[in-house]
Amino acid sequence: MRSRDPLRTSLLRALASFFVFRAGASSARAQVQDWNNHGGNGRANGLVGVNGPDSPNDLLWQGGPFSWFGWNPVVEGRRVFVVRQAGFPSEPVAGDATIYALSLDTGAVLWSADLPFEPSEWSTWIAGVRDGRVYASRSGNGGSVSAPLYCLSAATGATLWHTAGDGDRPRHEIRAGPYGGAVFASDGDIIIPSLYALERFDAVTGELLWSTPRFEQVGNTAGCLIVGDAIYTADAFSGMRVAIRKYDAQTGAIGYRGPLLSGGLLHNAPFVGVDGRIYLPFSQNNSDQVDFLYSFTDTGSAIEQNWRVVSGGGGEFARWGVGPDGAVYSMSFTGTPDHSAEGCLQLLDPATGAVVAQSQTIQGDYMKIQMAIDARGVLYVSNGTSGGAGRGRLFSFNPDLTERWSIPIPGNVNQGGPVLATDGTLVVASTDNFIAAWRTGKPPCAADMDGSGTVDSGDVAFALLDYGPCRGCAADLDGTGYVDFGDIAIMLLETGPCGI
Repeated sequence: MRSRDPLRTSLLRALASFFVFRAGASSARAQVQDWNNHGGNGRANGLVGVNGPDSPNDLLWQGGPFSWFGWNPVVEGRRVFVVRQAGFPSEPVAGDATIYALSLDTGAVLWSADLPFEPSEWSTWIAGVRDGRVYASRSGNGGSVSAPLYCLSAATGATLWHTAGDGDRPRHEIRAGPYGGAVFASDGDIIIPSLYALERFDAVTGELLWSTPRFEQVGNTAGCLIVGDAIYTADAFSGMRVAIRKYDAQTGAIGYRGPLLSGGLLHNAPFVGVDGRIYLPFSQNNSDQVDFLYSFTDTGSAIEQNWRVVSGGGGEFARWGVGPDGAVYSMSFTGTPDHSAEGCLQLLDPATGAVVAQSQTIQGDYMKIQMAIDARGVLYVSNGTSGGAGRGRLFSFNPDLTERWSIPIPGNVNQGGPVLATDGTLVVASTDNFIAAWRTGKPPCAADMDGSGTVDSGDVAFALLDYGPCRGCAADLDGTGYVDFGDIAIMLLETGPCGI
């Protein structure tokens, strides 16, 4: 392995300073937002600040490694990360549940990695990606399985740290899972909502910074939210009743909680609107007597209920969202005996919960509705079918829920998207060998690794993070297997807006 050249490192840092100065002279640079967890962001509302594809004919690429399940992708820069499961946890062999890094632009496999397997552990799942680090574990299965947390390099797949224990640090296990996911603090630390605890880990070292006891009613389903330094969870209390509870992100201290809710088991995750309202879909595909969407406001001293509306259907583990104008998107019953088989999307007024518009009926088997919403308010929705192969479908709706288009998705898409990447690329991962991406418009500059539409200091910063031997890295623009001065020179040539 080639050692790093101190002189080149100094030159790279000098160039980065130049780019930072140059970028600081202009405020036109777009804000970057990756799809870095299940739900797309810390508010878990599926909303991104870019425009998605206009047509299903804008297929960019299709294919990928085989999988029995459609697990959710996450995206950072020009890389897509997803688990493809070719075996089951009872089969501790390479490839039983492998993490893949794919090129966002071509679908090519950049690297793959398998987490160590120990008896009784579960399938590998990805908690999220942030600042060049991918977080994953083999915990979960409804909170019945505990396992260490692993942090991998987004560039190479190499393990950066883990909590499996070593000479300096005792073993620590989490009980989180793929349907709950994780969120990130403002500095990049990962916050994990386990069955019996809420925990924050240092992003660089893996040190457990704090651990606060809590109890989730149905393990690995509700996850958590973060808004500034406020973390919100849906916790269980006496009699298995549920309430939204607030925690301090810096210390883990427990704050106040909202009113206690009853009506059965909570299988869905809360989310936050653009105005800060907190929404909790308490849905079991069961009855209009127990299944409601609740709205709450954190007043600064209490969590108060604004309204509740009947809002069932869509399936357990479904994910709802909000539009850029604050509109809330949920799902209604249709009156059929099996509410997990069909329902209608609804556009709700965030102030009152009143139904403003409704889509046509969406059908599927054991639906787990998944949703992404772009900067125009255009919705991309999967019915999340996990039974009855061949009934999976991807829809696109206008903000008023009139249909733009829909296409079949082969296999059982489960929770495999849709997700919207930094540049508006839409990604869906289903079973078998189906992973696909759609994008409208010109492909981005190769040097625009953060998807901002401009080659500038942000891209140099990405290259500096990967500096050195780094085969397959997006920053290795000249294909030498190293990220070095040659790649920075290419960035210099491409400085400015892409495609101009």
